[in-house]
Amino acid sequence: MTAAKSAAETAVEALPDSTVKTDLSDRLDKVDGITVPEVTDSNNDGVKDSDAAAATAAVEAAEAAEKAAEDALPNTGDERENALVALGALLAALGLISLVKRRQEEDE
Repeated sequence: MTAAKSAAETAVEALPDSTVKTDLSDRLDKVDGITVPEVTDSNNDGVKDSDAAAATAAVEAAEAAEKAAEDALPNTGDERENALVALGALLAALGLISLVKRRQEEDE
């Protein structure tokens, strides 16, 4: 682009003084190039690195909050499960004792 602008400036300067030369010179003054944005997707995954980092941080914060909430809760489920296992074992033992007694009574 700078080469094209330089060539145009040379061509405009070669013109005799006139409104055409002034108009073209004014138009050339407005040509200032383009600004190339900074690369924001260094890994070429289609997502700006800053957006991906912000989303990753948000997910990690949510995971940490969930873990903190789980750690804060008492382990009531484990105690309840142990109590149910003990109750089941007791009922199974009572059922076996009842079955053994019935067989003994039938044999007599």
